[in-house]
Amino acid sequence: MLLASLVAIIIIVISSSSFSYLKYIIKRFIQIQLRKRLFDPPSQSLETGIFASFYRNFLCHLQTVNNELLRKILKNNHKCAFYLERSISYLSSIDEFRNKVSLTTYDDYRDYIDRIVKNGEENMITSDKIDYFAKSSGTTGESKLIPMAASTIKPGMMVMRVAYSKVLMSLPSSFPSPEQRTFQLRGGKKFESFPRTKGGIPFGSVSLYPSAVPSNPLVRLAVSSYDVLSLDLIEEIPDFETTVFVQLVFALAVPDIYSYTVNFAPAFIHSIKIIEKYSEEMVHCISTANFDHSSFVRENISDSKLKRKLNRTLDEVTVEYGGSKYRLKRAEHIRNECLKKDTPGLLHRLWPKLVYAATVLGSSFAMYKNEIEGYCGKRLPLINLPFYLASEAAIGILANVHTDEYFLTPTHAFLEFIKEEDILQVRIRFISTWIKQIFFFSFRISQRLFLSRKSNQDIDTNW
Repeated sequence: MLLASLVAIIIIVISSSSFSYLKYIIKRFIQIQLRKRLFDPPSQSLETGIFASFYRNFLCHLQTVNNELLRKILKNNHKCAFYLERSISYLSSIDEFRNKVSLTTYDDYRDYIDRIVKNGEENMITSDKIDYFAKSSGTTGESKLIPMAASTIKPGMMVMRVAYSKVLMSLPSSFPSPEQRTFQLRGGKKFESFPRTKGGIPFGSVSLYPSAVPSNPLVRLAVSSYDVLSLDLIEEIPDFETTVFVQLVFALAVPDIYSYTVNFAPAFIHSIKIIEKYSEEMVHCISTANFDHSSFVRENISDSKLKRKLNRTLDEVTVEYGGSKYRLKRAEHIRNECLKKDTPGLLHRLWPKLVYAATVLGSSFAMYKNEIEGYCGKRLPLINLPFYLASEAAIGILANVHTDEYFLTPTHAFLEFIKEEDILQVRIRFISTWIKQIFFFSFRISQRLFLSRKSNQDIDTNW
């Protein structure tokens, strides 16, 4: 009876635009309850937590788990053109598969990808429904189109959850409360604005995947439950620099965000530069709950309805902390800290409860580390991203918040290694075979990836 009444109230509230703040409160309540389940302290226990379970069940049996994954891939996809043309059956052994699928480049798959993209053909490299084509960054050559299927999202999200659990285990004295938000700079795009293949499959950067699959509530819920601004609003902003500005304003309006994450180090620095350069505009936006003070918004958002929605949402967020009085006080704090031009630790000073900042710091991005550490100061830990994510798959989980070492994950891709001295002979650095977004990898990677094991018997390291 109580549940039915609650559902009735929610329906009434949601159907009435005059109760926008009540809608916000209900949404916030749901988000907090979700976070209580995901961030329940016992789930982070060294002995019984999420990471501990993943370690025992998967990392300590890495090759066995990974070989079984290959068998599942072959079973699900052996009737596709790629397999049929190579006489690969679902009964093929790993050695047989290796003999029939030698080291390859993207060109070996280009024809299959082109037939999907240009002709709308199906069952080329996967029997699963392809939701999206992720356009690779091109760091290993020209940009490539990587198919992503809905069936791979759940295991990918599991890797991310385990990775965040590992970080929280490393910071036990600063466990987040369910009320705390995180800041992760995101891009967004309206669903209808994506370019599409002949068969109607959207494609774009991997970071835009959540926007490309609005029908997948799991993805959108995971993205919007933690951040300072919902993905729905981010998608409505047409200009990326304006999106960055707006997200930073919402982050600054919240006094106790838990983490500050920007995926790549140059973009991380750029976000801080925007705070420094436009701090006065941001202060006025926050103090008045009005984005008309932003030059970005004035120049790039002509939709008055969207402007009102942004203003209303900013007001709703700050009401939680005290409304107009809080906004004035918070704005003054931001102004004072941004005026301290030569004082390190801007991030910690803006958000004293901030527990860590994260970005990619390994390989070629290491050159930015000192500058970012200056913004963090001595009291705010700077860590690598909790998971190593490529367009092709989730490859690793951060092993230690103090290093750039990652545990290799065996649950999202079939992994294979070649000797470093053989790389030049085959003239490739990163090889992948696309099978329903769970891929076969033979690669060299500049950051260190651990084969975690309890004993030599748990994992056969002679790959």
